[in-house]
Amino acid sequence: MPSLLQLFLVSICSGQMPNLKAGLNVSTITSPSSANEFQAGFYAGVSGLKKINKSIDLKVELLYSKQGAKGGLNERARYNYLNMPLIISIYLGQDFYFDLGVQTGIILNATVANENDKQNITAELNTLDFALCSGVSYSLNEFLKIETRLNYGLTNSVRFPIPEGSYRNMVFQAGLIFNLKKNRDETN
Repeated sequence: MPSLLQLFLVSICSGQMPNLKAGLNVSTITSPSSANEFQAGFYAGVSGLKKINKSIDLKVELLYSKQGAKGGLNERARYNYLNMPLIISIYLGQDFYFDLGVQTGIILNATVANENDKQNITAELNTLDFALCSGVSYSLNEFLKIETRLNYGLTNSVRFPIPEGSYRNMVFQAGLIFNLKKNRDETN
């Protein structure tokens, strides 16, 4: 995890202008024993980009992500993460990109609430969350790109073993990337 943060900082310090990004999260917590529903949240942060060759970029991101799920009895689980995706972005032509990578998340805070009660459950969750990421993006112009991404959790988000199985985060994201430099060739 620190090496991913270091890679991001090196990218920024080596003259790369970070991109700003923000958007909508639609998330749930998958488990074999409960039927959780999707819940809306948001993400926001910065990304650094390093060109590998004419068609492939390496993106390192640092994002705040509000995610969770709706459960039975009007329960809402709200998880706040600091996520650090490492993404390979492949230029497909006609301003389309395919993204594939991994993500490390650090839990910042977690609560479960219903109509009558709200509990902090941060201590019951694993500090780190690992996920696979895939998505597509499209450049609208030199400064603005739209993106969609699915982050599928690989690790059990709950710290203690649960007989019903594991709880994994699943997050669909749709948002905007604001390029602070003029074009793709100048951002690398």
